[in-house]
Amino acid sequence: MGRFVNLSFFPRIIQKIIFRNQWKELIQLMQEQESVFIPLIEARMKPKTEEDVVAYVDTLLDLEFPEEKRKFNQGEIVSLCSEFLTGGTDTTSSSLQWIMANLVKYPCIQEKLYQEICEVMRRGN
Repeated sequence: MGRFVNLSFFPRIIQKIIFRNQWKELIQLMQEQESVFIPLIEARMKPKTEEDVVAYVDTLLDLEFPEEKRKFNQGEIVSLCSEFLTGGTDTTSSSLQWIMANLVKYPCIQEKLYQEICEVMRRGN
């Protein structure tokens, strides 16, 4: 989605003219996202048993806009699920990059980690 950041700087009518190809690509990406998420959302709309675990989507399906007295529509739920998953992967990715950078910066820690992994692997076999 970072490729589409420049679409937020102009009014929508100008975006569609100047950035026509990016706009088409964004629409296609959103449609693909919906084709993945909507069946999963609809599956959670079915009656649940006591054994079912409450998922993030379930909480979104139960929420209501207080001022409008309406629930989220599927498009809004897709957007929120996408943000939720992206947020999780961004933090994980950033953490792993920081870890790898520090392992390169501090070879003594890298060696200690390597020894610990070797020890755990020997015990596991």
